[in-house]
Amino acid sequence: MNNNGRNDKLGGILDINAYNDVNNTTYTAIATGATFAGMWSHVLHYNTVKVVVKSDQTGQLYVQQATAKSPTDEKLVLDELSIDYTTPDVGAKGIFKLYAPWYRILFINNGGSDQTYLTLHPTVSIYQ
Repeated sequence: MNNNGRNDKLGGILDINAYNDVNNTTYTAIATGATFAGMWSHVLHYNTVKVVVKSDQTGQLYVQQATAKSPTDEKLVLDELSIDYTTPDVGAKGIFKLYAPWYRILFINNGGSDQTYLTLHPTVSIYQ
């Protein structure tokens, strides 16, 4: 793992075109109404994030983008793209365009119950 929290080695081969973003990955279920908030990741040289999500409850997936690593003012968040996760127990994939140097993932459990599982896995890449 390098200093950006990236797992760049895949099978012993360095892939500079894509990486699995461990800063925004979770396998921890969250309660009803709770939010998973990933960490801000530097993505200046990447243009796409593909997010795979699976849970037993419905939810809302957000990709936030900003000009600063830790925006303290909501105005610094340039964009907030989202998808509804409406079919529990079926994996969903969202592909989002990145155009800011920093991004993070938010997932809100808006189902009627606590989750028993949540898989949220983003891959950042130069691919479209």
